[in-house]
Amino acid sequence: PMTMLELGTYMGYSAVRTVRLLPQGAKFITLEFNPENAAIAKEMISFAGLQDRIIQFISDSAEAIPQLKAKFNVETFDMVFIDHWKDAYTRDIKLLETNK
Repeated sequence: PMTMLELGTYMGYSAVRTVRLLPQGAKFITLEFNPENAAIAKEMISFAGLQDRIIQFISDSAEAIPQLKAKFNVETFDMVFIDHWKDAYTRDIKLLETNK
């Protein structure tokens, strides 16, 4: 995939593992609601040397999803990895579908 969205960064482990497999030039955006988790993930991403390949966004997914494409100049996401609050899965899938 050349454009990928991850909902739920947590500590950054899946972001680091995934981005290492993506081709150069791929856009990987990871969204985290909790600023403390995002700060730890930022350190892990930097430690892995991938800070230039991973775009971190701290926000509630319900607020962020409608603005992602315009904010990050993305027409479509080739892949979405949903791994955040389980109660928000259905809501966020519907938001992603209506904001294609």
